[in-house]
Amino acid sequence: MDDRWAFNEYDMFFTNKRIVMAVIHGQRDWRAAPRDDLEAVITATKKILSYDEVKKARREQFRGKTPDEILGLHPDSFEIPYENIKSTKVKRSILFGTVLEIKVLMEGREKKLRFRIPKDRSSDVERVIDRYL
Repeated sequence: MDDRWAFNEYDMFFTNKRIVMAVIHGQRDWRAAPRDDLEAVITATKKILSYDEVKKARREQFRGKTPDEILGLHPDSFEIPYENIKSTKVKRSILFGTVLEIKVLMEGREKKLRFRIPKDRSSDVERVIDRYL
């Protein structure tokens, strides 16, 4: 896996064995053409979706799906097995907001992943991390 994850926006699903990082808005979504990976959602209209419409459409795709099915919805979605997590840290700053930093073993080397957390969800993320990680 290269560092495409850094250019995507994710929803995080905490399961009993892993974190599923599901793309809700990705680098590929900045193209001016209809999104192939959202084909099933927009086939009727074939219109170009706005930023918020892409996120809403992706979240609709997640409903009723298993973690494995969610992973298969976008090629840049990925999983982080809990046993591969070395450390986690929630950082707050005035300039950058709340950021979740995860040090993880990926593809045989340690990587530091950073994800912005919406201000209204930061306490939820901290509670889950404190409880399970």
